[in-house]
Order: sequence, then C-alpha cells, then structure tokens
Amino acid sequence: MRGFFALGEAVAARLREQEIRAIHVLSAADVAQQAERAPAAIIVPGTYRIKDASPGQALVTQKLDIICVVKTAAQTEAVERARNAASPLVDRVLAALLGWAPEGCSDVLTLTDSTYRPTFGPGTFNFPLAFAADVYLGV
Repeated sequence: MRGFFALGEAVAARLREQEIRAIHVLSAADVAQQAERAPAAIIVPGTYRIKDASPGQALVTQKLDIICVVKTAAQTEAVERARNAASPLVDRVLAALLGWAPEGCSDVLTLTDSTYRPTFGPGTFNFPLAFAADVYLGV
C-alpha cells in the first residue's frame, strides 16, 4: 500500500471482496452524489495525525469515515424501518473491517468516533462508521 489515499482504496477493495458496493470519494460533498447507488458503503478520507516523522517518511494515524447508505423513506416516523434497512449493511462492513490489518499499516483497523451523524437524505438513510489505522508513508 503506497500513497496517502491508499488506505481508502485498500478498504474499498476489502469491502468489494465481501460483495459490498464500496465507493471511495474525496470529500463529504461527494456523498450526496453517490447516495443514488445505495445500498453502498461510501468511504470518505477523514483526519490524520502525525505520530512520527523523519526526512522522507512518516507514521500517521489516518481516519476514514464510512457512510453506510440504504434506500428508505425519508420520513422520521420511519426510523425503525431505516434502522432495519441499514443494519445488515452496517454489520457486514463491521465484520469485514474489524480486526483486519491492511498492508502497510502497523496494526489492525480500529473503530473510532465518526465525524458524521446519522441522517436522512432524499429517499436514503445514511449511517456513519469510522475506522483509524496507523499508516507508514514514505517517498
């Protein structure tokens, strides 16, 4: 795994191996555009923190937000139906990623706080998950 965005691509590949539609985007603004492809796991690069750096290399903790998008009614009284629709996708994403160590990471992915909150979109329900990993970067 090489490059700053390689973790997102590795996660997308892992989800696709599990037959989960995975879409890697570059910003939160892209999530709404991809929601029509639901059900899907939309991977958004999150924050990063430098843990160690020296000339030509660094160890950074990278965070990825994964928005699980399912089609559902956009009405708040349909909350239970939305939760029931999202549960299988959320559970499959968790099963695929918890305890998995992508190549180039110092350890397994860990579940962390998401930047996002669950939301209803036009005909969709978006449930966020977030994972972090320590990634080696170098030139």
